Amino acid sequence: MNKRFLLRSHFDKCTQLIEQLQHALVNSDLAFCHYYQLPKVKEVENHHPPTEIPVTPLEGLDALNKSCLAYKDVFKQPELSGKLLTRHPGVIGVKGDAPEIRALISAINQEKQNFKQIVLSEKSKDARFELVHSAIPNLITLAFYRQIFCESRSAYSVRFTWMHKHSIQHLSAKQALTFLQQNQSHKPMITQDKATWQAMVEQEKQRIVGLSENKKLRIRRPIRVSPQVNVRFSASDRYHVSAALPFILFNADKVTKIGKLTDYAKKPDTRAKKSRYLIERLFLETP
Repeated sequence: MNKRFLLRSHFDKCTQLIEQLQHALVNSDLAFCHYYQLPKVKEVENHHPPTEIPVTPLEGLDALNKSCLAYKDVFKQPELSGKLLTRHPGVIGVKGDAPEIRALISAINQEKQNFKQIVLSEKSKDARFELVHSAIPNLITLAFYRQIFCESRSAYSVRFTWMHKHSIQHLSAKQALTFLQQNQSHKPMITQDKATWQAMVEQEKQRIVGLSENKKLRIRRPIRVSPQVNVRFSASDRYHVSAALPFILFNADKVTKIGKLTDYAKKPDTRAKKSRYLIERLFLETP
């Protein structure tokens, strides 16, 4: 069957299920609802990690309305980043077990997974992009992939924190040198002219040339800070998940502690001061 047709089918089915979820939540007996509104990320901010992120807390009906809208925030908006997604941290506390809502969440997440598997069946990045955007124009694929997390066990606490992550890639000195050689002939869209760019990369290559070919290196690239939900049952039984979408908590009337997401302010990274990057722009270092 045509992949584009299948994608559109899964997308439409998922959209219908989300609308049913929104209706079910609005008409449920809720213990509480908290939503933490974050600034939207503009295109011009793609390459500028924030040092501060103000949080606007909402409660009650306002929070519920924002939370419901968050589940359908999957399309590119003018002037806003399509690469750095808007996060929607929040928690919706549903009284009782609400099996019908849990079934909707499971069905939504499955449709998202089905959609993702079809996209990933395309071998190249360009082919995946063409497939998705020919089926659903302006869709932000990663935003649509986001799962809705929920919990039905009686938790001791549900809290929010800011998570710092790193993307780590291991490679040899030989692989790093090959990458730089390829990189040297493809000047990116930055202010340096071609000659300046090539001279800079040549200097970077010289830092690698003196190393053994099999010398182990790594790229330890920081990822933009993001909110997460921490769910705790006991000192040894706890987990955390992304707060990209509002978390749904069942049996919420039995929960004793609900935390808040506070403003983010970047703290000095003492480890970064000790690091000696071989190539700082690539975050290339020796382990």
